[in-house]
Amino acid sequence: MRIEKFIAYLKELNADKAIYLLSNPVVNGGLEVWFQVELAIQTKCLMHNYVITREVTYPDDSQRCDLYCFNQGQPEEAYIELKCMNPFHAERCEGEFIHDIEKVRRLEKKLLTVVAKNKTIITVLCMLIYYGDVFSLKERLNVNLQNKYSDNIKEYQSIKSKIKTVQLFPGENLFLIYYGETYYFRGGI
Repeated sequence: MRIEKFIAYLKELNADKAIYLLSNPVVNGGLEVWFQVELAIQTKCLMHNYVITREVTYPDDSQRCDLYCFNQGQPEEAYIELKCMNPFHAERCEGEFIHDIEKVRRLEKKLLTVVAKNKTIITVLCMLIYYGDVFSLKERLNVNLQNKYSDNIKEYQSIKSKIKTVQLFPGENLFLIYYGETYYFRGGI
């Protein structure tokens, strides 16, 4: 599934429920599971030939991805890492998102080599669903990336150039910050 489709599906989620859960200081867990289930339901309703499964092991690796999506009718699949954070628990946000980016980058080359032999479209994606002041979050994220990659400016710039932000619902402080890539192959590698 292409990144654009995920973004479109996110915009179809129940805005009131998402905002309530992500803006409530009492909610400190379960947001990712809730989101995984909601996205699976949304995907099944809109695209009957797509299947989303939680906590699937990456090919030829012991690590798991939060969501694995594949198209039953096409040679296409996606591996997704997911974080859902509200501003009351944001102190973990940047570090966990950067950790997921590093995980995907480590596995990306292996994944493309193993999977691309049979697939023509592969998406790797790290998503952060965030409710609150996205500008402060992006500034902190950028500082953390600069510190982490201070000895490798090229790597820092490569990662930074692939991080995008989308406002999910007009007039609301609910945002998707994502790092990802969709790869297209003809007949494998």
